[in-house]
Amino acid sequence: MYNTEFGYSRKDIFLIGAGLIGLGYAMYYGLQAMGMEPGYAGNWVQLIIFLGICVGWISTYVYRVATKVSPGGAVLELQALDICSANTRCTSNVA
Repeated sequence: MYNTEFGYSRKDIFLIGAGLIGLGYAMYYGLQAMGMEPGYAGNWVQLIIFLGICVGWISTYVYRVATKVSPGGAVLELQALDICSANTRCTSNVA
């Protein structure tokens, strides 16, 4: 079954990318309209977008660690249960 949450489809990824590009253009021309030179405006936009993406990505990791929600954790538990059910001498305390 496909995940229907936002960010898991190809269309969502294209929307996120277009949104970031649009945000970059808006910031770039906005900074120029406020009197900043084009070179400095480009540098500031790059820095802000890059740091925003990094902080956003890392914050999702910190959230998963804090709430103990790991996408891979559930898969590992299911695999361990499958192995235990196939092996009669399994002593794992996964359950």
